[in-house]
Amino acid sequence: MMSISVHCSLISLCPQGLSLDNASVQRTDRVKPAFHTLSITDNVNAVGGKRATILAKSAIPANTAIGGLSGDVLFTFRVAVAKNYKQGDVLLSNIIASDATGAAGEKAVKYELEDAVTTITADPGIITLSPDTARAQVGMNTRIDVAMNNNIKVVGLQADLVVSEDIEVVELIPGDRLTANVSVELNPATGRILISSHTNDVFEGNEGILFSIVVKSDKLMDDGVVELKNVKVSDEEYSFDVDVENTVILKVTEDDPNGISSISAFDKDNVEVYDLSGRQMNGLQKGLNIVKDKKSGRVIKMMH
Repeated sequence: MMSISVHCSLISLCPQGLSLDNASVQRTDRVKPAFHTLSITDNVNAVGGKRATILAKSAIPANTAIGGLSGDVLFTFRVAVAKNYKQGDVLLSNIIASDATGAAGEKAVKYELEDAVTTITADPGIITLSPDTARAQVGMNTRIDVAMNNNIKVVGLQADLVVSEDIEVVELIPGDRLTANVSVELNPATGRILISSHTNDVFEGNEGILFSIVVKSDKLMDDGVVELKNVKVSDEEYSFDVDVENTVILKVTEDDPNGISSISAFDKDNVEVYDLSGRQMNGLQKGLNIVKDKKSGRVIKMMH
C-alpha cells in the first residue's frame, strides 16, 4: 500500500463550457479525514484547470497508506455545463504517486501514473414517438404523436421523417407546446421537417407533445415503419443532436382498430344494416351504421 500525493490537472477541451466547483469534491472511504487531506485549487498553468492533492497527515506508515485496492474510487467531483456546451474531455494529467511506507529515513519513491480522461457530452433531451404500434384501417388516417423531454430551451427542431413504401404522410399538426408564431413544415420531396419561428419563440415547457404526424395507407400492411432520423434541436445560438427513443410500427387492416370496420369483409348480399337506435335500414346511411352478417351473425360498426 502507498502513501500517495496525487497532483491532477483537470483540463477541459472546452473550458468555456465546463466548470468544476471546488465545493463539489467529495472523498471516499479510501481517503480518511483523520489521516489525509484532500484539496482542490485553481491550476495557474491551465486555463479552466484544477489541481487536486491528497496528502498524508500522519507520520505513521500504517496510517499514511491510502486504503482499498486498485480500481476503487478516491474522490468524486461535479462538473457544471454551460448552455453553449456540446462535448469535451476532462483530463487528469501529471499524476504523481509517492510511496512513503518504507523504513524510517528512506526517501519516498515517486511514480508517474498514466493520464485518465473522460468525455462529457451535453444531454439536450430525448424524442419519443407514440404509440409504439399504430393501427389503422385501410385508407383511414391515424395519428402519431412526437414528444420531447428537453433539458435546454428549444427554439427550433429539424428532423428527417422516414416512412415505409405505401405510407402517405397526410399532414403535421402542431402541439400545444408550440406558439402561434411557430411553423411546422414538411418537405414532401425529402421528408425534412422544420419547426421554427422568425421570433425565436421558445417551445413551452420541458416535456410533452411537440407535434403529431398523420399518416394513412391504402394497402394492407403488418410491419410499416414511421421513424424520425437526424434530429437536431437548437437554442438561440447552438444546435444539438437528439436521440429518438423508438420507431413506430404501423399495422393496416380491413377492420378499424376501434371496431369501425369495412363492409368488404362481409358478403354484401348477406348483410343487414341498422341505425344506432336499432331500426333496420334499406342500406348504408351517412354516418355510423350497425352491420350484421346474416350467415355468421357477426356485427360490426361502419362509418359511411
